[in-house]
Amino acid sequence: MSGAWFVRVVLPRLVRGALAAAVLCLPVVVLAVLVTRHWSPIVDADQRAVLAATNVTRERGFLPALEAWQWWLHPMRVYIAAVPIALWTWHRRLRGRTIWGVVTMLVG
Repeated sequence: MSGAWFVRVVLPRLVRGALAAAVLCLPVVVLAVLVTRHWSPIVDADQRAVLAATNVTRERGFLPALEAWQWWLHPMRVYIAAVPIALWTWHRRLRGRTIWGVVTMLVG
């Protein structure tokens, strides 16, 4: 691997990736700062959204379905379901993808 190849091929990809990450993360960072500062328009909008969603859930009878969804998608159940898949992908020599999937689940 030569230095010229790195500068010609790898470096532009790294720069594009870093730029995309910066652009996509900026709105999230701004929102996080506004939330931590308890900016009233954000807090009020959040409270209205929670109230509206709660009312829809109560009025339409979604609560049992949401509770079942929450029960089935508990992290421990997801991990138990994912272990055989991770073992299968490891056995198929997709080790990089297996490690990526397991680490992503654990970090998430």
